Amino acid sequence: MHIEPTARQLAEIMARKGAPSFATLAEQIPGVERVEEGRISALESGRLPEEVGPRPELELRAIWLKSVVVVGGLDHDLNAENPLNDDGMGKIYRCSRWNSENSEAYEALGLDSEGRPNLDLPAVYPIVVERVMKHIQGDRNLKARLERSMRRWGHKDPSELQVAIEVVCEGSAYPDDLSTELTGEYCYRLKEGREADRRFAEDCEALSDLISRSWEPAWEEARDRGEVGNPLAVILDVFEHGGIMFSVSGYGPQCQWDTTIGGAIWVPDDVAHDCIMTSEDPRPKHELAREYAEQACKAYTAWCNGQTYVVSAFAVDRQTGAIVDGHEESFGDVVGYSEAEDEMEQQLLAMAK
Repeated sequence: MHIEPTARQLAEIMARKGAPSFATLAEQIPGVERVEEGRISALESGRLPEEVGPRPELELRAIWLKSVVVVGGLDHDLNAENPLNDDGMGKIYRCSRWNSENSEAYEALGLDSEGRPNLDLPAVYPIVVERVMKHIQGDRNLKARLERSMRRWGHKDPSELQVAIEVVCEGSAYPDDLSTELTGEYCYRLKEGREADRRFAEDCEALSDLISRSWEPAWEEARDRGEVGNPLAVILDVFEHGGIMFSVSGYGPQCQWDTTIGGAIWVPDDVAHDCIMTSEDPRPKHELAREYAEQACKAYTAWCNGQTYVVSAFAVDRQTGAIVDGHEESFGDVVGYSEAEDEMEQQLLAMAK
């Protein structure tokens, strides 16, 4: 199945294709004699001093100038922190019956502990009342019958019908709840009376059935309004085959065997939430949230697969072999191979200037 890249992914691809190479940028620096990538003669000839510590093992680079050689490289960082611990990255929760993160994922989706729509959420109840009253208002005969019955039982104010519906919706919504709320009598007693009372009992049963059937549609409506769960939550797919990959649902590998559709969810943390909600970007907020989720998926996927690195860069005096004071950088917690490579190259270029 072909998956189209998102706008952000496409922009990153085009930017990388159009960017000048590291060698091209380095050769533009005044005084550069040559640029090396991969096997570096400075390392092979032992020209690096012992105080440099462990030699970089991955993606070596060197810029040779008249008096110094600027060397950089990458090493695996086995102690890198989870990038989702950073403010603004949000959280990713797996959705699995065996996973302890279910409660957070279900809460973000407006589900109960069993993974079903949580009909007890405060936003659902008013919509049920709204839907039932809309049904009554749309059926003039039903409305007239109910109001006549209410007047016979001493309820002269038509608004008392909605009050009764609200009370019933807060309870169990049995037919007798509505009839007793309006008349003080149970439905079976009303059915033993005159025709008008029997018809009223039937109307109560029909309304009770409508109330029962309105809860899930009301939950869906509340969700669409952004009143249930976290409206900025983003559903993710999880691809697992020798490694693991998280992606916004529909935008990653769609393998019928190895991809779990909706296998995880991204939820913004407070920083990401505030940035999205206060953004002046005219696009819909859920679209901005998806971009945040894409960044989190990319970083978390790299971290889960061990793509974490230490970036090193230092300048060595070509005559003495000593590190030039103030020209040594080394830091870890860089997640993602291309990100680490870019960071290393930027450090080298800055140090060579």
